[in-house]
Amino acid sequence: MFKSADEALRWSAQVKSAGIFKLSSINKLCCKRDRGTTNQLLSGLSQEDRHLQANNIYSAVINLDDEISSQYLQFKYYRVGDITWLNSRVCEHIETNEDFKLIILAYLGVRSATARLVKRDLKCGFSKATTFRKKVYEAMDAIHHAAIDQIEQKLKEKEIVDV
Repeated sequence: MFKSADEALRWSAQVKSAGIFKLSSINKLCCKRDRGTTNQLLSGLSQEDRHLQANNIYSAVINLDDEISSQYLQFKYYRVGDITWLNSRVCEHIETNEDFKLIILAYLGVRSATARLVKRDLKCGFSKATTFRKKVYEAMDAIHHAAIDQIEQKLKEKEIVDV
């Protein structure tokens, strides 16, 4: 079992991004044991089984009841989808009509958003850019915590996460 939903999602995204290789293990050829894992859920799984387990976790993300949480997790961990929907949700939270895509991408780790870049992107002063960045990060934190809580519940039900 995974220790947290974040760990499970990171592992799933990593496995889904890698291919399945049908090569003999040098450890098996030399009669050595595979390195052990502390995760009993993953010990002894073949490459195909690992991908099936990763798809099981991904399907839990897709089938979340809250569409915003589902789309947030899909973009954050699997880089699937677009952030336009997230920008509109953040604008509702902040009660403005600005385009915060640069700040959202920075929050998600896709690119950096220095105060100078935010100022240029939003066409405002440094103090307003800093205020906007702080408010967007607060809104994104709320979305993140809600999404992680929901996926953690779903993965607990599937006995993938042990929290």
